[in-house]
Amino acid sequence: MRARPRRLWYGPKGAAVLVVGEAPARRIAGRPELALVGTGLEELGGLSLLEWLLRVARVNLLDRWPGAAPKGDLFDAPAARAHAERLRPALPRFRRVVLLGRRVESAFGLERGEWFEARDPEGRVAVAPHPSRVSHWWNEGANYLAARAFWTGVVG
Repeated sequence: MRARPRRLWYGPKGAAVLVVGEAPARRIAGRPELALVGTGLEELGGLSLLEWLLRVARVNLLDRWPGAAPKGDLFDAPAARAHAERLRPALPRFRRVVLLGRRVESAFGLERGEWFEARDPEGRVAVAPHPSRVSHWWNEGANYLAARAFWTGVVG
């Protein structure tokens, strides 16, 4: 029996929003359909987990958790860039695309900008801080409120 090719993303057909992460968490390794489930993004957007699953398309650039590094996780940048290139032609079908973190931003070949700032002329692609909360960015109350306002606007 041949292995099925990996889907470009998971979630509802006709979803207006695509969220792109780095890699699955260690706890859900081998379950790509659970990409970005339970990361707290649904809460920031004011959704239940079920509403998130029914509204948001999601994908990680890497198939597996890449392992731990001294600060955070390892990241296979060449593999991430290859998946980003496979995703690129499909991005226009979404009203909004959110890339999670600087490494995903880099995999798409985008220049570093401000969080939540549009990275394309149509204003559809934005970069949000990685939801792992490892970043010190999440320690500031004003930043959390900015993230909440952004995600509510994206998925609300």
